[in-house]
Amino acid sequence: MDEAEARAAVDAAEREPLLGHRIAPVRAAIDAAAQILDGPMPAGGHVPELRARLLLRLATLKLVETDYEGADQALEAVGRHVPDDTVLRFLAGIRACRVAIRRGPEPRKLAQQTLLNAAARLPAFETGAAGWSVVTAEVALAIAELALHDDVPDASAFEPIEDIANNVDQPEVAFAGNQLVAAYALSIGDGERAVRSLRSVVTIARDHASPQDEVEGRIALASVLVATGTPLALEEATRTIARSSTGSPICIAPRCSRRPVCCRTPARPPARSIACSSSRAPLSRSKTSRSTSPRSV
Repeated sequence: MDEAEARAAVDAAEREPLLGHRIAPVRAAIDAAAQILDGPMPAGGHVPELRARLLLRLATLKLVETDYEGADQALEAVGRHVPDDTVLRFLAGIRACRVAIRRGPEPRKLAQQTLLNAAARLPAFETGAAGWSVVTAEVALAIAELALHDDVPDASAFEPIEDIANNVDQPEVAFAGNQLVAAYALSIGDGERAVRSLRSVVTIARDHASPQDEVEGRIALASVLVATGTPLALEEATRTIARSSTGSPICIAPRCSRRPVCCRTPARPPARSIACSSSRAPLSRSKTSRSTSPRSV
């Protein structure tokens, strides 16, 4: 295997949209890239960077799966592969904050301080360079996720992610961002804003063949439309539900009305993990990690 093939596989894993239920294609792409990187590779070059990028992708997958131990393992390994890569290390730190936000009040406090420091440092970097747009989106997602846990969320925390979600060419960022904006809009009684965001959620899920995400989005959208009580809204709600039929099983477990799917906390996270436990270990191995706090950015 050569480095060009490995880079193409990592690029493919990063491009595959990851939504709430659209997980299998992303896992398959990660596994395919890991198999190449675990094989014979030329010494030197950009292989460590490719491994770090794939581990970051794996961490995002684990975040969606609510496997926080697996996400932490993957993020810890990023620094061992690219100790001097500012963009990837910064991105790993912010993603670690997103894991901590989901772990509970105490880790959330640590994440808050780290995010404030990170946001203050962003202007000092050349954010127009390659990779920094991803960092900016990650910071915006993390700030909105954190704010949503406040008793009275700060409106300014949702403005950056709303702007990014409406203009970004990354479906999963737009999907998660619109979920967060919809959740915030519902918490303050702004039905029109929630409807706009939920329409985007449905469109993204439909366009990327994720029927479960589409159905969940349609149910949420119809509920908000019904609450408005206008004839046009009721008509749209009826059409929305009528189009949501699918043969796939749908999760309709009760969830907090102010928190999107990505922030729900399970009673016990899944134990499976394919995170790399050391810089020399293959990407398909794992070790148990007990990290519960974000690392410095």
